[in-house]
Amino acid sequence: MRSTRKKKDIQYFTMPIPRPNAMGRAATRGKDAKPAARLTKKAAKSKIVTPTARAVTSLVSVTPAVPAHAALELTSAAIPEIECEPVEFTLPVKYAIYDQFDRVHCWPEPELWAGKCGTVWTICKCLTIPIKQSDSVVRVMNRAIVMDEDGEEYDGSRMPAGRPPLIVKVGSAEELKIAKLSRTGVGDGLGTNMLYQEGIKMSEDTYYRAKCRAGGLCEKAGVKKSGKVDPDCKWAKARLEQCQMLNRMLSGKDLKKGEWRIYADGIFFFDQRHQKCQLGGTCGMKHAWRYPIDPKTGDLLAESEGGVMQEPRSTTSVKFPKEARHCFGVAAPTEGGTRTSYKADPFCYTGRLVVGVKRYKKEEKAELRRVLPMKGCWTKDGYGYKERWPQTWKQELKKKLDQKYCCVTEMIDWLVEEAREAFKDTPREHDFSIYGDGLSSFWEKGAQEYFKETYPAEYSRLIRCVGSVNKDTRYHDKVVGDSPEVSSSSTSSNPPSNSPPAQLMPLDCNLFADLKKGICWHRALTYNYDDDDNEKFNFGTPDEVEATVERVWEVCPSPDRVIQDIGRWAYNISTIVKALGIVVYELNPRHGRRAVHNVKDMTAVKLHNDALRGKTELLSDTKFKV
Repeated sequence: MRSTRKKKDIQYFTMPIPRPNAMGRAATRGKDAKPAARLTKKAAKSKIVTPTARAVTSLVSVTPAVPAHAALELTSAAIPEIECEPVEFTLPVKYAIYDQFDRVHCWPEPELWAGKCGTVWTICKCLTIPIKQSDSVVRVMNRAIVMDEDGEEYDGSRMPAGRPPLIVKVGSAEELKIAKLSRTGVGDGLGTNMLYQEGIKMSEDTYYRAKCRAGGLCEKAGVKKSGKVDPDCKWAKARLEQCQMLNRMLSGKDLKKGEWRIYADGIFFFDQRHQKCQLGGTCGMKHAWRYPIDPKTGDLLAESEGGVMQEPRSTTSVKFPKEARHCFGVAAPTEGGTRTSYKADPFCYTGRLVVGVKRYKKEEKAELRRVLPMKGCWTKDGYGYKERWPQTWKQELKKKLDQKYCCVTEMIDWLVEEAREAFKDTPREHDFSIYGDGLSSFWEKGAQEYFKETYPAEYSRLIRCVGSVNKDTRYHDKVVGDSPEVSSSSTSSNPPSNSPPAQLMPLDCNLFADLKKGICWHRALTYNYDDDDNEKFNFGTPDEVEATVERVWEVCPSPDRVIQDIGRWAYNISTIVKALGIVVYELNPRHGRRAVHNVKDMTAVKLHNDALRGKTELLSDTKFKV
């Protein structure tokens, strides 16, 4: 099999090579040549070759290839050429040449083939082939290249007549076609197939080498948050006005009509998060380890000594995985002069869709009409909820609709209750503010009217574009969406010096990332629990996911992490104002899926009590279960 070492970009050498006047032992069969060792068919396929008695030692300790700069400096222009007929090497010698060309020299550039100490000269000296037979060595190397282009392994066959090596030259039409195909995302396999249909036959390796020779650069595709970079677009202008308003409200200076003083330690943040079910035993990890163990004792035991490899762990893929749905809230109030953290009990709406007041009333009317023509438990036509439950028909109707829908008014009730609890007995008990994302059902007219009528004091402190800010735009009396940077807070105009660079969101970005990592840890620590153990962190059904997320939320993220990530809001707002409202990608240092890079934050996570038993078992001297 061809060497897995990465080959250099190569072209093909088809011109005669100047040959030094040096003689060596004949490598082909002749009168004075010793017979080379014959290979069996099996050995030939595996390319384990012994071309001559003297060449066996050469294959074990091979002469290293000459560096490129040295090879180019050496020339053989003064060495006379020797006219000779190309000879046909025996199969073992061909495989020995191919092994040197592939494994030792790694498919060198054609300009490194010629001359003293070049590739051909080195192979001839290593295998004791006469230099005058260098043309035959070149034929073997060219044949290996042609077969590699066709996607075949070298088999020692001769070059077919009329089949010159394909050269994708720099600046050629073929190179331009390959560059355009790869730029649009066409893979090597599909690209070679498309070129083949156009009459251009080449292997995937040739296709790849042409991309590299053209100066192509393959890199990981970046991921960036949504948002716009044009300061003149409507979104950037609206965001700039909103951030300028927030700056005034934080400082308490130059307040305009409708604006009020807000405090960094008096804001309650809320956001939603959904978690899909996962069937299988990988605990959310992309890779899973397994080991050979003694089937009797459970000790680690190498397979060569009788150990049996553990069964692989896998995740079952389903077409439409169900999910658990929550709304989370955090705050960092000041109590007794000390900044503390508060995490609200999650609002759960698993299995339901959050809808606005208008949509919910529409579904109520549809459900009342649906049961009128039904019989059975409804007795007869025209017998609906009001006739069946005269006193409690509204409760029964709500119970039915709540199986599928969640009216946003429920979330508003939870939001106000948790915000009051967060700032109870603190300096901000009566002047705290509420800030959330741009959930459409929350900001619709019906939901805002319910909020204003039911909780007038809290509604007056709901952070949104008020007064003349973004007036006559769709953002008035709402927040500008797609603004993850402005969903965290800060106690000063600069981020804390002992913390990582400014993040985008305390919930949707960093705190949710901590929660996700904590879920993986707790699932791993309780992996060996029995499936019916109530303390196990399962992820198979929506109810199990719901219980797992809520238990992990009790300990992840940590209080310090909440305070740290909420401590950036004012700084991020000022940064956006300086950027004229466009999205600021520099506020996002993440790499990967909302990664957490601070090892100190990751290792200091407190474990839930249900996972402590699993941790103790894993760190004990107990052996694997058999």
